[in-house]
Amino acid sequence: MTPHLFVYGTLMPGIECPMGTMERNKLRSAGDFLGAAHTHGTLLNLGAYPGMIEAAGTVHGGLYRLHDPASTLAWLDAYEGLTGNANDEYVRREVKANLANGETRDAWTYVFIGSSLGLCKISTGRWQTPPA
Repeated sequence: MTPHLFVYGTLMPGIECPMGTMERNKLRSAGDFLGAAHTHGTLLNLGAYPGMIEAAGTVHGGLYRLHDPASTLAWLDAYEGLTGNANDEYVRREVKANLANGETRDAWTYVFIGSSLGLCKISTGRWQTPPA
């Protein structure tokens, strides 16, 4: 199991968003932040948080090396609402994450699988926290 996690939304370090505060703090202890990274995909604006879909484009975020991947991914799956039911918004998948220094790592990330009908793309590939 890859020990890396690519984050792009409420789990990003430094994000000032009420959603995910506890999980961001817990993730800081559960892994080492390796720095800014990007992967292939497109970001959608879901309102209070973004969703990445597998489509042409680049999604910017950050990369963690998890100390205990199985344990950390279990509570992250719960945070992201992964239940295995047909109405889940996300699925966890492996992607290639590219660090700023040119290194590429296999990493887990959460891919949006809900309906994208009527949702706006975030053309920059960078999520900014919504206004309070």
